[in-house]
Amino acid sequence: MKQKIVKMTFFIVLMALTLVANTTPPMTLNGVALVTSVKLKEPLYIGGIFLEKPSNRAYFIMKDQNNQRIELRIIAEKWSSYNFIRTLRAQVALNSEMAFSSNPEIQRQINQLLDSLIKSALQHINLRKNDIIAFEFSPGKGTTFQFNNTELYNAPGKDLFNLLLASWIGKHPPSREIRYGLLGIEVDNNIRDQFLSILPDVPRRKMIRLLSSSTVSQEGT
Repeated sequence: MKQKIVKMTFFIVLMALTLVANTTPPMTLNGVALVTSVKLKEPLYIGGIFLEKPSNRAYFIMKDQNNQRIELRIIAEKWSSYNFIRTLRAQVALNSEMAFSSNPEIQRQINQLLDSLIKSALQHINLRKNDIIAFEFSPGKGTTFQFNNTELYNAPGKDLFNLLLASWIGKHPPSREIRYGLLGIEVDNNIRDQFLSILPDVPRRKMIRLLSSSTVSQEGT
């Protein structure tokens, strides 16, 4: 009887420790911003930043080593993947002075990221309404790129994440409104509500996973 009690107690403690180890601290939506195309001014996506510790100071967000996430929720009916990658590259280049661009390791990571995007599932399809592009930092894993919840790239540390973060809240953001919106300084509740309502449909998510798996298999052959 005592042995059963000891075993049961051990099992309960083990389960509790497992749950604690697998629990990710919750992140709060810090701010959102509507992003439009430069030439036509057509809505492309709503960007959002999630933080464990909300802040309206870019400097403190970049110094923070807790979990953080950038999401681009697509609202355009269709957006060329090529144009998305080209826009991201231009934004990163414009703000790289703020985020360690002189560091060859960071340059290597950003080049690898862009190369991975070009060779990923994005090479087969264009972005469309309700797709979600995400860049996430977690202390134990580093920086990841996800497309509709499918991970396509991972790099150690937070420097790459900060370089991407600077593209929207750095010294040279796409616009003042975008920077202030993401920092939560100027909040548009309608945009926030629209952002929260955007979710990729299940068939689309499954297709991205299949394309990603196919791409990885081809690279391995």
